[in-house]
Amino acid sequence: MPAPAPASDPEPAAAIRADTTRRGWLRVGGDSLIGARVETDGNFVGYAPLELALPVGGHLIVVTSRTDRVVVRKRVHISEAQTRLLPLRILR
Repeated sequence: MPAPAPASDPEPAAAIRADTTRRGWLRVGGDSLIGARVETDGNFVGYAPLELALPVGGHLIVVTSRTDRVVVRKRVHISEAQTRLLPLRILR
């Protein structure tokens, strides 16, 4: 008779995966930010104007002008309430 497999609880891993799929939207734009470099949490994500779907939670947004001057450095909290039609906005 084979030994039973060790008991494992698959629910915690599933719960973790579910949390990483929850997203909210951020919009970065405005006349003075056109062409500015946008980073979230230290990672380059594109040039303004742009819209991003980010995981729910806190994020550091840094927007750098074409002349390498930081024009926005802001910690934001993204929630599922920020939809594509009603995103959190950073406009200038």
